[in-house]
Amino acid sequence: NHVGHHLLARLLEPELLRAGQALPPSDRARAVFLASCAHFTTYPSSRGGPVRLAPFGGPAAYDPWLAYGQSKLCN
Repeated sequence: NHVGHHLLARLLEPELLRAGQALPPSDRARAVFLASCAHFTTYPSSRGGPVRLAPFGGPAAYDPWLAYGQSKLCN
């Protein structure tokens, strides 16, 4: 979640710079990364609750969207 976007941008940087050398600034290549608002789906409120450090209650109580929201809240 944290390093992937930065690493991708750094790996693409030489190619993006090379591709944009002959173009005016308004037409040069750029990297755009979008974020998720999944942290709003976390427990206990729809506005983004606190990070839950306690276990989710075992496999039966596991909610993948809640877990994803918690990972985004940690970002």
